Amino acid sequence: MEFKNITKEEILPYLRDLEPISLASHHDADGVYSAVLFSKVFEISDIEFPDIFGDYATSMVSLDLGQPLDENWDGLAIDHHFHLRDEIKYKLVWDHVPTGLIVYELFKDLIPKEYSWLVAGSLVGDGQPALIPPEVFEQHPTLLEGRASIFQSYGKTSLYEYPLYTLLASPVNATCRTGKPYQAYRILKTCQTPDDVITHPIFIEDQETINSEVTRILSEFGKDKSVRRSAKVIKHFLIISFESNYRIASRVASALRSAVRNQTVICFNTKMKEISIRGDLSHWLLEKMVPLGWQIGGHPGYVGGRLLDEQEPDQFLNDLRKVLRESQI
Repeated sequence: MEFKNITKEEILPYLRDLEPISLASHHDADGVYSAVLFSKVFEISDIEFPDIFGDYATSMVSLDLGQPLDENWDGLAIDHHFHLRDEIKYKLVWDHVPTGLIVYELFKDLIPKEYSWLVAGSLVGDGQPALIPPEVFEQHPTLLEGRASIFQSYGKTSLYEYPLYTLLASPVNATCRTGKPYQAYRILKTCQTPDDVITHPIFIEDQETINSEVTRILSEFGKDKSVRRSAKVIKHFLIISFESNYRIASRVASALRSAVRNQTVICFNTKMKEISIRGDLSHWLLEKMVPLGWQIGGHPGYVGGRLLDEQEPDQFLNDLRKVLRESQI
């Protein structure tokens, strides 16, 4: 864990002096779970989930939101995304692990043990469940219980079983993707157990909405000649572009990534100006495309960003072809 412009020993008194704290966090499972964990230790005056990554100039503390867009911001950022370390004015706590785990490690002596399971949702949401602290499983053994769905089709009954801890991110992500991260935060604050998350009616409804939307989008790329869209393959990259009113690019990219393990997936949701990149070459692509003016960020395997007003997917693909030629990969 790295500390910039503040020491580990200074963090707690610094935050106590700020209370009640205005907080900004990312509109995904890691961001929402991190915010709820943080709220179990500190009094929050208000919270925002900005649409644009890094746009949190009016908040005192940011979680999981990358480097601030405002160069004069002087609050505290707790994060695992890329930050320029030189000459920054703000205070930074940074690590390679998801933000929820950073918050947990910083304040685990103050987080009530009955809520330590929240860190599991953060880590599952960021694709790193193997980092769940062993004591969390010991404090909440139900996390290791299975939860199963039963389906009947053509006279055959099928059972699909999953460990409970693996199910914690999808409900929160679904509500965030429908444009309601603050509602996801408020619901999660009321959840006493992991089962409260996976059985909450609003979370379930939003999951059904998102599942239907993913099915709709992927069906547009089927074999039927009447389909309007086709995917593109450029060397090691599979690319699709679609329109949706939901923040769903990362969900679609993850679904495709599970089907094409040897390719890195790039998804554009032109309606919401989203870019999502999933796969082994995602961080390589980030380093090549950011200098060309593309607003993307993240960490190995998981990269996302935005199309600026004047940018189009075809421009991104032209730059992709250029960096592929230059790199000869």
